[in-house]
Amino acid sequence: MAGSTAIIPATIPTLLGFFTLPFFLFFVLMYYESFKIFFHDIMPERAAKRSGDILGIISNVMGRYIRSTIVLSIIAGGMVFQGLPALGIQHSAALAVMTALTQFIPNVGRLFPV
Repeated sequence: MAGSTAIIPATIPTLLGFFTLPFFLFFVLMYYESFKIFFHDIMPERAAKRSGDILGIISNVMGRYIRSTIVLSIIAGGMVFQGLPALGIQHSAALAVMTALTQFIPNVGRLFPV
């Protein structure tokens, strides 16, 4: 029992990262123009153009990351939804939804190396 309770404090940062990353990505993409204006205003004139270019690259990469993760989740959920009834397993819809949702975990796990 003591060994299993010792794991709980170690998993809290991972769980916190798992739950906060989608919100972080959503708000960064939502307020991209505000960030661009903010960084343009605080940077020296020579660096202001480059900071806008860098933020544009970051926005493009983050948008592609989110879209690809969603597509992979839908594909995995669809394959589970089609495959489980063929094997005679009940509740394939619920398991397919769970599979699609848990497809985000490996992607989040790569962002937090141990």
